[in-house]
Amino acid sequence: MNEVYLTELEVSEKTKISLATLRRWRLENRGPRYRKFGSLVRYNEDDLSDWMEAQPSGGSALPCIQAAASQKVSRSVSSPAIENSTKPFWRSLRLSLDSPLIPRAGKRIHIANAEAYKLNELP
Repeated sequence: MNEVYLTELEVSEKTKISLATLRRWRLENRGPRYRKFGSLVRYNEDDLSDWMEAQPSGGSALPCIQAAASQKVSRSVSSPAIENSTKPFWRSLRLSLDSPLIPRAGKRIHIANAEAYKLNELP
């Protein structure tokens, strides 16, 4: 039985987790399994590897997604129609009938009267 034990500093360097976090996790009974030898804290290398493998991971290793991510995509934020418009942008917004009050020319119109105006744009 030839077990390899790591110090908390070695575990911190290997996992890129700070010493303070490892110590806090020990107090909270979280993190990788550890053993105490008197006042010394040691982590079994196999237990650490098992704990690291059990952690949730994100992302995907699909080749088509990786290829798409590596390509540079340029997107235009503004369009010529917006840049050449003389109206303020808020005047061209369509109104939603979801709100109980709809502002129009400084007045408030109750939702029941809004359909009578057939609002597509603000004046």
